[in-house]
Amino acid sequence: MQELDLNVKFLLGKTVNIGKLQLTPLTLNEIDEVGFDNYNKYLSILCIDSDSIKEMLNLEDNSNIEPFEYLYWNCKQNDDTKELILNTLNLFLKEQVYFYNQGFFAIGDISEGRLLTYENYNYFIDILRQQNCVEKPKTIKPENDKQKDFFQQLKKMKEKYSRHEQKQDISDIISSVCSKHPSINLFNVGNLTIYQLIDQFKRLNMIDEYFLNVESLLHGADSKDIKLVHWSLKNNN
Repeated sequence: MQELDLNVKFLLGKTVNIGKLQLTPLTLNEIDEVGFDNYNKYLSILCIDSDSIKEMLNLEDNSNIEPFEYLYWNCKQNDDTKELILNTLNLFLKEQVYFYNQGFFAIGDISEGRLLTYENYNYFIDILRQQNCVEKPKTIKPENDKQKDFFQQLKKMKEKYSRHEQKQDISDIISSVCSKHPSINLFNVGNLTIYQLIDQFKRLNMIDEYFLNVESLLHGADSKDIKLVHWSLKNNN
């Protein structure tokens, strides 16, 4: 599916077809039923990337385990983990998912052929990430030992300072959108998906920034110091 078509589906909260599978985004009301902490935990389970797996398992740099392999292997090794992964897939696929030792998960009756496999898992997760505004981690591979040491130090610094950052959580974003949007309020915001909520939050910020910059220019600010971008243009943030 083309990027434009996907973006429109995300904005409208529509289902995305992945072969025979259907991935419909959860609304805020649906997420609230399972809890936002659980929702974030479930997302992190499915959206784990190969580099994180490698780091967790202390694998060599030339080793690689794909996310599907890792989740499937954990299902085979531990019944509690299998139940957790299946419950997670049930939540996002909104259907009963079954584990098979032959190397796949089946959604509903296996005779329908709606399978989650090694071949389609990465695309499935890519759509899930975009529906839920989960950024794909950017990986920079060190070329030598000095670069490797530097990246390790950089990671420790980020972990240290991130603990002191005041970050907005989902409740802040919900409150901000409801306070500023002309038609979204606390009585209907629960019908939005995460993508819709974040999109409107960013767009409202772009509107505020645009008119603030216009006001600054009218009061004599140097145009060289202000990047005036209309709020209706593409949001690259």
